[in-house]
Amino acid sequence: MSSKTCLTCQETLRGRSDKKFCDDACRSMHHQQKAQDELGSLRQINALLKKNRQILARLWQSKKSEGPKLLLQRMALLQQGFVFDFHTHQSSDSNGRRIQYWYDLGLMEEEDGRLALLLF
Repeated sequence: MSSKTCLTCQETLRGRSDKKFCDDACRSMHHQQKAQDELGSLRQINALLKKNRQILARLWQSKKSEGPKLLLQRMALLQQGFVFDFHTHQSSDSNGRRIQYWYDLGLMEEEDGRLALLLF
């Protein structure tokens, strides 16, 4: 019969045959690490979404002096570190043009290729 070891610290287990951890600290550490691994990619994506939203929010603040509609160049956003691959949701306007949102701020492509910044 082979002896079982703790899934966290590899210490030999004593007691019940179905025991997986030597104590509560090892059990807790194991589950925390598992949760961190699973949430790692979600945290990275959410960080990208937040960064995009911050870039758009700064531009929205400058909108007051730009007139009723703020039009942006895609390249200008990319230069600021904007990542278009992820967004929180999308919808369409009455003409069927797609609007991608980063939380409450959205971008809609205009006919000339520029992007209109919108508040949800």
